[in-house]
Amino acid sequence: LRAILGLEESDDPVPEGVYLIQDDLGLGGVFVQGDVLEMILAITGDFQAIHFKMNAGNWLLKFNPAASETHFITPAEEFIYALVPRGILIINGAVQSLGGGIETGSGGYELIQDEEIPCLLNSVRLTIISTEEVTLTSHLLQEGVEWQDGMPYVKDGKAQLNICAAGCGLGEGEGGDGRIKISEDAPQDMKIHASLTAAGEGFEIEGEDKSITLYGALHTTDISNP
Repeated sequence: LRAILGLEESDDPVPEGVYLIQDDLGLGGVFVQGDVLEMILAITGDFQAIHFKMNAGNWLLKFNPAASETHFITPAEEFIYALVPRGILIINGAVQSLGGGIETGSGGYELIQDEEIPCLLNSVRLTIISTEEVTLTSHLLQEGVEWQDGMPYVKDGKAQLNICAAGCGLGEGEGGDGRIKISEDAPQDMKIHASLTAAGEGFEIEGEDKSITLYGALHTTDISNP
């Protein structure tokens, strides 16, 4: 794993952080070691942005599929590539908060819960796989969706969002419970454009009197809904 991530050969564990896979063939997907405190998906102009907040710092991945341009900003430096990454994110840990947001004036990103703002570019296909629990805290909406009689019309849409809580670890790790959870702090009327797979303990909704509308698929071992 250390060799794939471009780290020096060692018996030490992989340090906590976000790693953009790359080799002579170009850019691969993203590997995250450790729990993600907050992951925000956002649209910034023609760029798809993914902001990671972790105990070890903040990372930002922005890519423009039309212009074939990627910016990867780490706590230490920024990298720019005339390529785009594969839309696969593997997280060896939990995602404590996942949702859509916006870029703030300071160059940071803020989770938005009180507005239904698209957070996935129409041309982006993204798969997020976590070895542990994934908690959804705000709307996850695709760009370019037309609404007809209260339902999304996505015949011409090219975006795709898949979220999987696998419940199995990598290497010697045992993994977690493999649960996808709707946070108690999530909007009372929440909309999700995604395919959700909870391979472990199932799908759970926290709080009461919520209206969760999933425009996609749900694969789960169990549902806990108060």
